[in-house]
Amino acid sequence: MRMLTSVVGENFHFANHTYDYMGMAPRTFNSIDEVAIEAGISRIYAGIHYRGSTVKGRAMGVKVAENILARVKFLKE
Repeated sequence: MRMLTSVVGENFHFANHTYDYMGMAPRTFNSIDEVAIEAGISRIYAGIHYRGSTVKGRAMGVKVAENILARVKFLKE
């Protein structure tokens, strides 16, 4: 999430049209961060993770990404 946000920005609005073929309305998001939070919640509902592991995993992912972003400079056009 943090890596994508560094490329597209904090307020990246988009719609997910995955289930258009089933007649379902597109799902809209205001940031990549919203998608990451929802993905973590979905793993709790699926019984794959506990809430604590999704919170700590997300925090660790943010730290790893910030560490990379502090050391590697990506070209932005």
